[in-house]
Amino acid sequence: MKKLNILDFKSNIESLVNNLAAEEYGIIERYKQNGIIPIVDLINRINEYGEEIVALPENWIKDALVYDIEDKRLDVYLPLWTILGKSDLTLSLSCFYIHNRPHIEISDLEVL
Repeated sequence: MKKLNILDFKSNIESLVNNLAAEEYGIIERYKQNGIIPIVDLINRINEYGEEIVALPENWIKDALVYDIEDKRLDVYLPLWTILGKSDLTLSLSCFYIHNRPHIEISDLEVL
């Protein structure tokens, strides 16, 4: 089995964060990227945080913490950015393949 790499999931992660920033929660839910977290909980956490989420900067990967889980999944901890810059609001993701296609799911969204 090929070793997983964060770059395999880069466009999926950027698209997910763009959808969070644009408040396109229906798209996140449609692609089952919210995992087991109800979409309303994600909305509430972002609203409670109180800052506007923006798209990731070009070099966001250097700020991501990536853990290889049994060569089948990557767990990624990624700080989100707001209009004020890098925030302490952290998106926890699981990255894996379904039917040979990259897939990501939100595991958590919390202030770290």
